[in-house]
Amino acid sequence: MSTIEVNKITPVSGGTTIQVGESGDTINIPSGATIANAGTATGFGGDNTPYFHAYKSADQSISTASFTTVTFDTEQWDSGSNFASNTFTAPSAGYYWIYSQLVWSGAWSDDYTLNRFMKNGSAVSWTAIPQRSDNGFLNARVIHLSASDTVIVQTYQESGSSRDLRGGSEDECYFGGFKLIT
Repeated sequence: MSTIEVNKITPVSGGTTIQVGESGDTINIPSGATIANAGTATGFGGDNTPYFHAYKSADQSISTASFTTVTFDTEQWDSGSNFASNTFTAPSAGYYWIYSQLVWSGAWSDDYTLNRFMKNGSAVSWTAIPQRSDNGFLNARVIHLSASDTVIVQTYQESGSSRDLRGGSEDECYFGGFKLIT
C-alpha cells in the first residue's frame, strides 16, 4: 500500500468534485480519526424517519376494569402519513422509539393505572403507577417492527367507576415515535 502525505487536495481548474475510490471500494477512516465538516454533508448517518406525534384534543372516559384503546385525534407531526385511527403502522422494518404519556383527571386511592403498547394485538410494554395524583406518566421503549406492524396505546384503571384521561392540550396525553438510525 502506498501513502500520500498532503495538507490539502483541490480539484483541477474548473472542477468542483474530488473523487476518492471507485464504485465498490471501501474507504477506511481509522479509529480515533475525526471527519470535520464545514459544509453540507450528504451520505452520512441518516434521518429518524418516519416520525409521528399525536395528542388528545378532548377528555376520554375510561371504564373501570377494562382495557381501552386510547384515542389520539390531533396529529402534530406525521412525516410519512403512517399514523391514522389511533394506530401507527410501520412502513419498513427496523427499530423504533415509541412513547406515550397519559394524564388522568383527578386522583383516587392507590388503584393502579396502566399505559401499555400493543404490537399487532399483543402487549409489548407496560407502565403501571398508583393513581394518587393527576400527574402524567410515560411509557417508552425501543420496539422492533416489521413492515406493516401496528402499534396502539391502551390503558386500564380499576377505580370502581369511569375516569377521564385529560385532553385539550398537546402536553397531556400523547403518542409518538420515530425510526432509529442503525
